[in-house]
Amino acid sequence: MSEKIEILDELGETSLLLPEQVNRALGANDRIKYVMTLLQAAASQVDAPAATPPDLSIERIAAGVTESTFDRIPAESRRDGEAYRIPHADVLYAEMRDCLEAMLLPLQQPAAAAPTLDPSAFAERLLRLTPDGAIADDVVPVAWLARCTSAERSAGDSIHLLVMDLHRALNQLQTTIAPEQIDGAAVYNVIETDRPRIAAFMSGLNATAPLKFDHPGLDTTATRSGEALLIQNDIGTTDAHVLVVRVVGTAVSVTYTDVHAPRADFFESLFERFTARWTRAGERAPGWASTEESYVLLTGQYEATDLADLDRFLTFLGSRLVFLIDWNRARRALGDFVRNRDAIDLLTWGANQDFGHRALVQLGASELISNAIDQAAPEPLPYGRRLDAILGREATIDCLRSVLRITSEQLRAGRSERLIRDEVRSELARRFRSFEERLLGIAAEHAMIVGDLAAAARASVVAAASRADDPRVAGLTRRASVWERQADELVVEARRAESQASSTRFFGPLLSMQDDVADTLEDVVFLATLLASTEPAGTMEQSLRGIADLLVRGSRALVTCIATAEAVKRDGADQDTRDFLEAVDQVVTIEHEGDAANREFVALLAVHASDFRQQHILDQVTSAMEASIDAMAHTALALRDHLIDPGRGER
Repeated sequence: MSEKIEILDELGETSLLLPEQVNRALGANDRIKYVMTLLQAAASQVDAPAATPPDLSIERIAAGVTESTFDRIPAESRRDGEAYRIPHADVLYAEMRDCLEAMLLPLQQPAAAAPTLDPSAFAERLLRLTPDGAIADDVVPVAWLARCTSAERSAGDSIHLLVMDLHRALNQLQTTIAPEQIDGAAVYNVIETDRPRIAAFMSGLNATAPLKFDHPGLDTTATRSGEALLIQNDIGTTDAHVLVVRVVGTAVSVTYTDVHAPRADFFESLFERFTARWTRAGERAPGWASTEESYVLLTGQYEATDLADLDRFLTFLGSRLVFLIDWNRARRALGDFVRNRDAIDLLTWGANQDFGHRALVQLGASELISNAIDQAAPEPLPYGRRLDAILGREATIDCLRSVLRITSEQLRAGRSERLIRDEVRSELARRFRSFEERLLGIAAEHAMIVGDLAAAARASVVAAASRADDPRVAGLTRRASVWERQADELVVEARRAESQASSTRFFGPLLSMQDDVADTLEDVVFLATLLASTEPAGTMEQSLRGIADLLVRGSRALVTCIATAEAVKRDGADQDTRDFLEAVDQVVTIEHEGDAANREFVALLAVHASDFRQQHILDQVTSAMEASIDAMAHTALALRDHLIDPGRGER
C-alpha cells in the first residue's frame, strides 16, 4: 500500500482513496488481459507450433508487467495429456486472482455504492471462478483454459466475462468520481500537461461523434497513473470492445480489444498515414475465424516527433472510434451485395471520407438497399443474385459509396427517413438505367459493325456485277470475316451481362437479331465472289445497285435508331423520343422499299439472266440483301416495343 493510501486510511477519508483505487483497478485490468492472452498464446503454440513463437513483449510492457522471462513462455510450453505444462503458470494464476481483487476493491467502497451495483455478486463470482489449487505445478488443464478465456455468455460464466463486467462497472464508477470534464471526457487526478493531450483526443472524437447518431457509446475517461496519462473509451456497447490509450512523454501506446478480427484489421488500416507499429495477440480457438467467442488484443506504438505531432495522432485516433460502432453489422449488410473484401473496402472508404456507416445501419442497411433495388430495377432480379453480378463490380462499388454518402449526409442534416429512402432509390434507378445504357452501347457498337458489313456487301456486289474477277472482292471478304467475328463477340458479351441481370431478357435476343443481319451480310460478300465469276449484270446492274444502296441506308438508319434509343433511356425527353420513333420509321420504310426493289429485280432477272448459273447466284444475292434489310426492321421494331411499350413483347 502506498504512503498516500496509508495516510488517507488512517484519517478515515476512505472516499478519497477511490480515484487511486480505480487507477490501480484499471492497471489490473490491463495486466489480467495480458495474462489471459499469454496463456492462450502458449496453448496455441503447443497445439499448432509456429516457426516463430508468439512474442508478447510489447503487450507485456503496455500492460505494465516488468517480468521479461514471461516472453519465453509460449516457446517453452508443452502438452501433457489433457493439460498444458506452461512455465510460471502458478505465478500467472496468482496474478490473475490479485488483478481481480484489485478490480473489485474500489467497487466495494461505500463511496462507490449505486443502486445498480452489487459488489457481493462480483465477490461471489471471483471466489467461485478462482478456487485454490485450480492451477498447480505449472499444469493448466485444457478444459480450464478454454473455459477461463471464453467470452460466450451462453456457455456459462468465466474469468474473462468477470473481467469484462468488472471493467464496465469501473467505467461507470469513473464517471461518478471524476471532479471535472474536458470537452466531454470525465477527468480526474491529471496534471496540467495532460490537459492539452486530453483536449486533442476529444477534439477528434467530438468532430466525428455525431456520425454515431442514436447509438450509445464513445464515453471517455482520463486519469493519470504514475508517469502515464491514461485515456479510455468504451467505443460502443460490446463487452470486449475497449480502447485504452497510454501516453508517456511523446510516446503513445494504444491497446484495443475486439471480438471481430476483421474489425481489428480495419482499425489498424486506418492509421496508414502514421508510422505506428502494431502487434496482435488473441485467442485462437478452433474455427476462430468464423466464431465470435474469442477476442483479439491489438497493441499499437507511436513515437511522436514533438508535442504537436503527438496531438495530431491523438486527434486522429479519437476521430476514428465512431467508425468501429456497428462495423460488423454494416459489413454483413454490404456483403449481401458485394464480396466481403469489397464490403470492408467500402467501410474503409466511408471512414476515410468521414461518412461512416452508422447512418446506413440505422436506416435498415440491407433492407434499405434491397427495397430500393426492388423499386428501382426495371424487372425482378433473380433470387440470390448479388448486385455486383448484375451491375458489375466497379459500378456496384461506386453505387454503394453513393448510398453511404447519401445516408450519412442526409441523416446528419436532419432529413426525413422517407426522403433519404427516396434518394437511395433514385440512385439505384440511375444505376440500373446505366446498366441498360451499357447494353445499348454494346448494341450500338454492333450496329456500327453491321454498317461496315453493309458497305462491304454493297461494294462487293457492285464490283462483281460490273466486271468479272475484281481484286477488291477477295479483300472485302477477308475484312467481312473479321467484322463478323467481332459482332459475334459482342453478342456473347451482351448475353453474359444480361444473363446475370434478369429473368426476362431483351438485349441478348436483340443482339441476336442484329447478328442475323451481320451473318447474312457476310454471306452477301461471299456470294459476290461467286457472282464475279459470271457474266456482268448488264441491264440488271442499276436495279441491283439500288438494292445494295438500300442495304447501306438501312444500316445507317439502324445506327441512328440505337443512338437515339440511348437518349430515350437516359432522360426520356419528348424530342429524344420523337427522334427515336422517326429513326424506327425510317428503317421500316427502307424495308418496304427493299421489298419493292427486290420484286422489280426478280422481274428483270427472269428476262435478262444470261444463264441459269447467273440467275441462281443473283437470286441468292438479292434474297440475302432483302433478308438483311428485313432483319434490320425487325430489330428496330423490337427496340421500339421495349422502350415505348414494354408489355407488347410479352403479350
